Amino acid sequence: MPGQEFDNLFLKYLSDKMTPEELLRWKQLMQDDTYAGQLEAALDKLVTADQSEAGIDAPTEKMFRQIAGTAFEQKKPVQIRRYIGWAAAAAVVLLAGAGIFLQFFNNGKEKSITGRPGITTALDALPGSNGAVLTLADGKTIVLDSLQNGVIAMEDNSKAVLENGSLRYDAKDHAGVETRLNTITTSRGRQFQLILPDGSRAWLNAASSLTYPTSFTGNDRKVQVTGEVYFEVAKQKNKPFKVQTPGQSYVEVTGTRFNVNAYADEPSIATTLTEGAVNVHVNDGVQNLKPGQQAQVKQGQVSLVNNADTSQVLAWKNGVFDMNNAGLPAVMRQLARWYDVNIEYEREMPNIRFGGKMQRNLKLSQVLNGLSGMGVQFRIEEGRKLIVY
Repeated sequence: MPGQEFDNLFLKYLSDKMTPEELLRWKQLMQDDTYAGQLEAALDKLVTADQSEAGIDAPTEKMFRQIAGTAFEQKKPVQIRRYIGWAAAAAVVLLAGAGIFLQFFNNGKEKSITGRPGITTALDALPGSNGAVLTLADGKTIVLDSLQNGVIAMEDNSKAVLENGSLRYDAKDHAGVETRLNTITTSRGRQFQLILPDGSRAWLNAASSLTYPTSFTGNDRKVQVTGEVYFEVAKQKNKPFKVQTPGQSYVEVTGTRFNVNAYADEPSIATTLTEGAVNVHVNDGVQNLKPGQQAQVKQGQVSLVNNADTSQVLAWKNGVFDMNNAGLPAVMRQLARWYDVNIEYEREMPNIRFGGKMQRNLKLSQVLNGLSGMGVQFRIEEGRKLIVY
């Protein structure tokens, strides 16, 4: 069966055990759009899996470790051939370290790229981690990065409890009590999870904030967002959940799952729905969203995107950089937030669109070496500067 042939060749490709004839056949399959979905699924599984615990055989695990961790430290290029791509793809980069030999197809024509010697590691940046700062109603701040589990704050009998790296609120009936606001803030290089007083869950990406009451006492549940936050809202039919974003727009729901990207340096405020229904209010207008749709708000105007790539939108939450059809500026903005670096360009930015995925637990040098060879080069300088040239 064709599908079985693909699976067999893919496993041989991973273990570097292909015969010349099998390699030729594999390259033929890579140019056949029939197998694009099967290849994407296989690569997704490879990217998102914990390779050290996924039951991968020794040669495959060794190759993964070379790609994902140690290859960039070697003096000589690692001659591991990665035949990745689709017939119409401009380029695909998948967990590539420095010195990895990439081979892809551009409009059906095979092209090779040999990774340059590794980016210097002397000024390397580690990936981001879990952590945030809690600001209480009285202005007191609490750094949550290294605190032990337990109650860390109490306001009007509402307890803020740190539990296994996330913060939850135990709120009692506060009828007639003045609403007090707390704010969770993540710096660049940090992310955090929060359970709100109504049981709703929020995941904060790097350089984000969420302001909320210690108890929802009114007729609705209002929170304010900057940066990027993914919500799983607890259902309360008669008490809508409202997310205020910068500017004059807000999102209204009763119980659903959605992502809000409201970074100031992004071209628009994007609300992407994965489950349920939401209403995006902009000035006097309302845009209804169904699962898989995205509302983009820019300069007081809203546009609707059908069939949004929700897996790409939520990749950050799942520990992955998804670079599918992403331009260089968009990729650099993600790296700046996650690795807490400042991006500088020495020349006009090339018109490059990337593909593929990388895990967010890689060092910055590993990611850069995976992206090098695409008509753009990088170096890391003191002061957490990432120079693109």
